[in-house]
Amino acid sequence: MKFLIADDNELHRELITKTIQNHGKCHIVSDGDEAVKAFTDSLEKNDFFSAIFIKSKRGSLDGPHALRKIREIEQKEGLELSKEIPIIMTVLDDEEQISETYLRGNSTSFIIKPLTKDKIVEEMTLFGLL
Repeated sequence: MKFLIADDNELHRELITKTIQNHGKCHIVSDGDEAVKAFTDSLEKNDFFSAIFIKSKRGSLDGPHALRKIREIEQKEGLELSKEIPIIMTVLDDEEQISETYLRGNSTSFIIKPLTKDKIVEEMTLFGLL
């Protein structure tokens, strides 16, 4: 398995990586632009990610925009809904952010911060990745 982790917070990247690295290779980027590029590169190489973690943040290409861009690329490439890559957003406990990220952004799931190993494991287990 292969996982994409997009977060500008080094501690969050390390926590996610340490939690899942025994289950697959972790590709780490720091923002949404890099996440979209890594996703596109993986499609070109036919080496898909098993799951993607994206931080919901404001920035050059924030998490929700990167999420929508990735979903657009999946549709353009003809990936069936059942074959969409699980995208797990990390969000603050804020109804507006959760709504933007999860409902409008079409993420598969989300983890409310603070991030913990247990929360990460729970999400990975939910999608049959552990």
